Amino acid sequence: MIFPKTKKPNVPSSLRRWASRSNLAVILADTSGAVQWVNEAFTHICDYELDEVIGMKPGHFLSGPLTEVHARETLNNSIRDKKSCLVRITNYKKNGTPYIVEIHLEPIFGPKNEHQGFISLERDVTEDERIQRQYGELNASVYQELLNRFDVVKAGSVPNS
Repeated sequence: MIFPKTKKPNVPSSLRRWASRSNLAVILADTSGAVQWVNEAFTHICDYELDEVIGMKPGHFLSGPLTEVHARETLNNSIRDKKSCLVRITNYKKNGTPYIVEIHLEPIFGPKNEHQGFISLERDVTEDERIQRQYGELNASVYQELLNRFDVVKAGSVPNS
């Protein structure tokens, strides 16, 4: 499945069928990491169509001010070294809205172990991150309240509650 740089790749029909029903964004990229094909879930998450991004590297159009440098470096190193990786990163939709995505990047090798490109499976975890942040804030608030009550009890004055 070597992807010519001048035309859309011939994506196997079984992958195309699976990807069309998946909630995971699927990106097929060439050996340099440039987009060759995306599924509908990719478009749903970030609002970019395949024709807008084909031949581009995702970091060039999805990154923004909140994009974590370490996560980008991990992705770039994995592409350079032809290794898999799993990262969470803040990306940006076409309209500039940030979102958080979990990316599982895997190199694709042919039958003779020749590197042919990459497949990236991506899941929008923005809501998960928001809930986790709220949970952390709630825990901190409850913890602080318990410390305050403990200090009052330690001082010998118990408030009427």
